[in-house]
Amino acid sequence: MTLEPGLAAAFRYTVTEADTPVALGSGEVPVLATPRVLALAEQATVAAVAGRRLWSAVPLRQGDRLVASGHVIRVVVDAAAFLQDAGAGAEAAR
Repeated sequence: MTLEPGLAAAFRYTVTEADTPVALGSGEVPVLATPRVLALAEQATVAAVAGRRLWSAVPLRQGDRLVASGHVIRVVVDAAAFLQDAGAGAEAAR
């Protein structure tokens, strides 16, 4: 599987009260919560890649204003093999 530079994904998301630190238990101010920012960044990287490994820069903007930024590294795994290994690990831990 080959990844090419320049993969991109974008989507629109309307922030609601369910996305605030108050609702997510991570703070007391009525703004977009950091845990939700991270989940949205993950969502964008999932949309951008079907390959093995991807490093993504993730800017979050409100209009023209940059309000957060970071990066996400995703690794695509064989789900069946991963779950089989995870099950074997759980059995060994018992």
